[in-house]
Amino acid sequence: MKKLLLSLALVLSFGLVAAACANSEEPPADPDQDIVEDDENGADQDIIDDQEQPDDQQDQEPSGDNDQPAGNQGGNQGQDNDQPSGGNNEPAGGLSGDPATVLNTLINSCDVEMAGTMDIAVSADSAQRYLGLSSDQFSQYVTSAAVKEAAINAQAHLVALIQCKDASAAAQVKSLAASGFDPLRWVCVTPEQCFVVDAGSYVLLAATYADVSAALQSAFAGLAGSSMGAVNVFYPN
Repeated sequence: MKKLLLSLALVLSFGLVAAACANSEEPPADPDQDIVEDDENGADQDIIDDQEQPDDQQDQEPSGDNDQPAGNQGGNQGQDNDQPSGGNNEPAGGLSGDPATVLNTLINSCDVEMAGTMDIAVSADSAQRYLGLSSDQFSQYVTSAAVKEAAINAQAHLVALIQCKDASAAAQVKSLAASGFDPLRWVCVTPEQCFVVDAGSYVLLAATYADVSAALQSAFAGLAGSSMGAVNVFYPN
């Protein structure tokens, strides 16, 4: 009996020792490992949350300046286009065009009856007779000229419009024509009045009747406007 009890005590002691050894060999829990696992789980959850967001929320960007209306831009362009061009398109001196066209317009604007005329082609060689300019003066100052003269010698009537190279040249031609034109160029008759007037680069010369002279000056003033210079009546003087 004593042997049996002794054997049971030995078995029990051996079991207790084995259990204690088994518990001592189990590694302790690692707190760092727990943190890593938590971080990995959290990152995985963030990725899942991002993937589950709607596409319109992920792609949505602030509109910024793109939401501003384009009205101001259109308005600015309209203001630039609506600005007046000023005097750049206005002819210099208030007159424009070739002398023949301007002279026809001038005569048609007169309210008096004029003598029947013929058109005269003027060159440097004939400038003295019709314009009172020498050939050198014509070449130096004049671009072109148009002349209308009475078709018969019994009428002292001549009207000429001279287009000069510039306004300075026109001032020279005005003075030269007044001193160089011959009112007695007609054999049997003389004009009642001879005058010359400038406007910009144009010069109007006329030797005619008094009423025609007044009508020409008035019509020229209407065409030339404020650019018209002083009228120089050089015959009779």
